[in-house]
Amino acid sequence: MNKYFKDFLIGHNFLPYESWNFIEINHKKDSNHIEEKRKIREILKNAGCGVYIYTNHKKDVLYVGEGILKDRLVRHYEKTYKDKVKESPRYDFFNNQKEEMIVYYKSIDNKYERQAIEAMLIVVLQPIYNKILNRQVQ
Repeated sequence: MNKYFKDFLIGHNFLPYESWNFIEINHKKDSNHIEEKRKIREILKNAGCGVYIYTNHKKDVLYVGEGILKDRLVRHYEKTYKDKVKESPRYDFFNNQKEEMIVYYKSIDNKYERQAIEAMLIVVLQPIYNKILNRQVQ
């Protein structure tokens, strides 16, 4: 199945993702939280809904997600410094990512298309978050 998804994603210009729009987000502990959130909101103000891929400086794919782009990225960013409010694997994951990140994003308005592309990207790219989550479930 992986090969079919990969071929589909390449054929429809979802891969390579490095051709997508991107934003650099400083998840380091000493970053200016207000300024980083302002930057995310400003850069993504017209991006709408879509899919996104979190990568680190080593180009590891950390996380693949979908939703209203500026809102989702601000919430992920906040998890790196806000107190934990509930048990959440995503909170734990992002709270441990204290580095500069590059987040690639592509706008997709249709909710079901977004979810399908997100699922295919997860299967093909095998983000670190999903590997951790799968180990916890087994």
